[in-house]
Amino acid sequence: MIFDVGPLQSPGYPRHSAQALHFARLSGRGLVAEPVSNRAPGLGGGMETPMSEVTLYGFPRSVYVQMAGIVLTHHEVAYAFYDLETEMNTPAHLALHPFERVPILRHGDFTLYETGAIVGYVDEVFGSCRLTPSEPQLRARMNQWISAVNGYYYPYLIYHVSHERNVFP
Repeated sequence: MIFDVGPLQSPGYPRHSAQALHFARLSGRGLVAEPVSNRAPGLGGGMETPMSEVTLYGFPRSVYVQMAGIVLTHHEVAYAFYDLETEMNTPAHLALHPFERVPILRHGDFTLYETGAIVGYVDEVFGSCRLTPSEPQLRARMNQWISAVNGYYYPYLIYHVSHERNVFP
């Protein structure tokens, strides 16, 4: 599966409005994201969401934000994407996530952070075809792999391999 985000965001390119992404499955290209500009009216820099809407907050290059978007797309949930890159570590961001990270999901007046919690919530609330196995042993094995990737593989790849290639080529 290909995740093509195109020219959405580059470091140093300021984004002064919300960035909505429309995800679609295209034959031969896999999962494709296309940017759509939107800016929610109101206070708080546009971070309010009407009751029936789903909004995913983050920035496109985050693997964890991409995972939440993929699960929303799998369940065919219509949602807006709000690019927080230029608003990271601001009071508005801190109000959404106490540890100043991404992703963040808002569904009506319910706000949730952490990828595992978001994916589990989306799978349960919107899941006609659940991603989470119903059998306890299969579910435990799934959680084991998720934990291993998050705890051992991902940090090694990002902080060691990526750092070595980008900082010391």
